[in-house]
Amino acid sequence: LLGGMLALCLSLGSSCLQAAGDVYSFAVAPQFERRVLFNIWQPIVDELEKRTGKRFQLVTSLSVSDYESEVSKGAYDFVYINPYLMPEVDGSYLPLVRDNRPLHGILVV
Repeated sequence: LLGGMLALCLSLGSSCLQAAGDVYSFAVAPQFERRVLFNIWQPIVDELEKRTGKRFQLVTSLSVSDYESEVSKGAYDFVYINPYLMPEVDGSYLPLVRDNRPLHGILVV
């Protein structure tokens, strides 16, 4: 289930090793309308809670630029990000899960 994610990262700046009763933020980019986004991601977050015994709150931003800004500040405990953002958050987040297929892209000028 989680194996297909491109990058699931843990914030190194947050206090992720807190008491078991804490709720951790799990942020995803606002790629779709909010209702659609939560319909896609909430079952994944529910499964993550089931498998880990931890509590997560699914969060997003109103725009991609706001999301990227918050991710760059280390505002979330866990984030799902595209690999192109990794250089911007290097040192703030630790990659936990990634797709095992090579990443291919197109350079547009």
